[in-house]
Amino acid sequence: MVMTPYNITPHLGADFRDPEIQYYWDTIGNPYNLTTTGPSPALGTMFLGNDGRDYLHVKATPAFAANARADVNETTWAATANAAGAWQAPVAVVAGEFVWMRRFVI
Repeated sequence: MVMTPYNITPHLGADFRDPEIQYYWDTIGNPYNLTTTGPSPALGTMFLGNDGRDYLHVKATPAFAANARADVNETTWAATANAAGAWQAPVAVVAGEFVWMRRFVI
C-alpha cells in the first residue's frame, strides 16, 4: 500500500508522514568535519508532493493534531497554531519535532 503524500522533488530523505525530534541520518558520523546547526534537509526547505501541494520543513513549537493549521515564522521556521493559518500538519506532531507542513490553499 502506498502512503500519501510522498515527495516527488528529486531529493533523498523527505518523508512527509514522519515527524522526528532528530532524523537518524543526522546522527551518523561526520567524516568531512562539516559544521551542522540543524536538521537535514534544512528548515525552510520546500518540496512538492504527489498531491500537488508544497511541503515546508519546519519545527513544531506546540503539539499539533493531524490536519491542524498553523502559521510559520519565516525567520526561525517555527510553526505555531492558528486556526486560519496558511500551513497544515498532515500528521499529528509532538512539540519540538521537525515536520513537513503542507500549504493549506493550493
